[in-house]
Amino acid sequence: MELVFQTRFSFFGASGWRSQTSQSKELLFSPARLRNRLELFEKIALASLKDQTDQDFKLAILSSKYMPNRFKNRLTELCNDTIGADKCDIWFSGPRKAGRLLRKFMCEKYPDDPVIAQVVLDDDDGVSCDFVDICKREARYAFDNNYDDTNAVYLTFPRGVSLGLENQKAQWLSPRNAFFTNLGLTLVAPPSFERHPFLTSHRQIGSRFSSRPICSLRPFYVRTVHEGNDSDAKHNKIAYFVPETDDPVFDHFPFLRNHFPKA
Repeated sequence: MELVFQTRFSFFGASGWRSQTSQSKELLFSPARLRNRLELFEKIALASLKDQTDQDFKLAILSSKYMPNRFKNRLTELCNDTIGADKCDIWFSGPRKAGRLLRKFMCEKYPDDPVIAQVVLDDDDGVSCDFVDICKREARYAFDNNYDDTNAVYLTFPRGVSLGLENQKAQWLSPRNAFFTNLGLTLVAPPSFERHPFLTSHRQIGSRFSSRPICSLRPFYVRTVHEGNDSDAKHNKIAYFVPETDDPVFDHFPFLRNHFPKA
């Protein structure tokens, strides 16, 4: 089964988030903002993919045709240099609905695949180093053991950690447990399935679709919290911690050691 991470990078269009930045080309494509987003994308999202124990995955990125060319080139270079050009597809599109565009691209890219796993990955978030391996196994099992009369099932991974940043620098971690979060949210279905993850509310997944929560006590994702968040980043404010050298969080997220060099 093909596993495809899907990322919106500074996409100007309807994509599920409605911040002031998302509605303004001037704000969205500000050079300072784009430099910060590229840095987070490189050091968190791409770094987590580079660490995967199973490297058999793809990354689909939807960005905007209005983004300045130097940043388009930088985005392409980062993807190619970090995880390889053979794993990456980048589309610079006009302002349409993100979910419809990605569904169209998946149908064109995987026309002969009866089912694929599509994983939401925001440009400033990451996944555990064994996420691809675990997600593939869970996806196949969930699809083959779907007790509803549907050809699609969603996987949700409630547990993860929030990573607090100030001025792009790591300050703390905090455990996170959120049912039907979009972090690691995975649609296992034919590429043409109508309700793409970016075309439905992730908070309503459990009531609208066949789904399977993976409720292990260990974390599966990193959710960043910073002044540039495009959506409300909820986290456990009373459980901040700075990891020690032997903290098991580094076993799940090796790239975090670069963010906490004194640990």
